[in-house]
Amino acid sequence: MSEGETKLLLAEVKHAHLPKLADHDVIDWNPERNRVKRGSKFEEVEPLLELLDSNRERLPDGWV
Repeated sequence: MSEGETKLLLAEVKHAHLPKLADHDVIDWNPERNRVKRGSKFEEVEPLLELLDSNRERLPDGWV
């Protein structure tokens, strides 16, 4: 991944993904302190995350 792609990905995470996850209480995000921790609804998505992690070799290129 190039430096430009890395910067773009980080911007996308900060401005799109983290706010959406925080809005749904999956994470507790403090952008001022650059901190993320599990939110009150994290347990609802944890089984999906575990399933994806345990099958990472079957995921399309670029997903991990």
